[in-house]
Amino acid sequence: MGITNLLQVLKPAIKPKSLSDFRGKRVAVDGNVWLHKGAYACATELATGQQTSAYITYCRKMCNLLLDHGVLPYVVFDGRSLPSKALTAEKRRQGRAAAAHA
Repeated sequence: MGITNLLQVLKPAIKPKSLSDFRGKRVAVDGNVWLHKGAYACATELATGQQTSAYITYCRKMCNLLLDHGVLPYVVFDGRSLPSKALTAEKRRQGRAAAAHA
């Protein structure tokens, strides 16, 4: 979500758990992360403009994994762009544009 060093700050509080430990709970997951990760499965198709739904299949697979363990997922997607992240968003846009021309 763009919080620098968040995992390092939280590391002392992290305890390994299995999905079954969350049975009967609701969890929020970052839908954009799932879409991005799912896009790896069909990167060539996406880059060449071919029709694919592999990234959606990945998201459904992850939802089903949670549901199979009795966990109810709430998939959350980013809203509008935040003015406070405008500089970061612009740097990322420029990086993507430079990579596309390389």
